[in-house]
Amino acid sequence: MKIAIIGVGNMGSAIIRGLVNQHQDTIVAMNPENPRVSSLAKELGFKLFNQYDQLVADRPDIVIL
Repeated sequence: MKIAIIGVGNMGSAIIRGLVNQHQDTIVAMNPENPRVSSLAKELGFKLFNQYDQLVADRPDIVIL
């Protein structure tokens, strides 16, 4: 299942960390360009989009706002 997180602030980061630790789902996220978020995406291995239309084109099964 592909889960998308919109907004990778404190709460979005915590949700992503929890989901990544379960190793069961594909995680994608959308956030405006931000070096901290880019580093987190590399560290945790999730796909990061900077625009909403890119995220929608990737067709996630679940979207968390």
